[in-house]
Amino acid sequence: MQEIVRCIRLPEGGLKLEVRRQHKTSWHCAARRKNSGFTKEHWQERAGVKHTIAFTPSAREDLRFHRKHEQVLVVDAVSEKLTHQPGVETKHRKPVREGLLARWELSVEAFRVFYNLDEENLSVEIIAIGKKEHNRLFIRGKEVWP
Repeated sequence: MQEIVRCIRLPEGGLKLEVRRQHKTSWHCAARRKNSGFTKEHWQERAGVKHTIAFTPSAREDLRFHRKHEQVLVVDAVSEKLTHQPGVETKHRKPVREGLLARWELSVEAFRVFYNLDEENLSVEIIAIGKKEHNRLFIRGKEVWP
């Protein structure tokens, strides 16, 4: 298995992080087998099809507000936990209430990463990154959630 990691600057000022794992077989071949009993998602998972991650300009500024080692911690966690099944609720990923920053939240130690998911295009858009202290959320040093 080979892992490819690319960080691409977008023309509109965004940042796109792409992580893919390549296997010998692709889901296209396996999904064409008749009566296999597995869905397209199953074969995508087995073939290592990953979601593309894009940071909005605002999220990039949120990330720059923190120290370098904290930035590395957050980016590593995002690339590890959001490239594979980012729409599945786990201990560190959960959907958030309506009207907040985004539809999903990823917790990384004291940090919270808010993101939206586009399953059709296999992409994740990072909206905001904040730090939680007790029951308060701070984004760029300003309290946004009591």
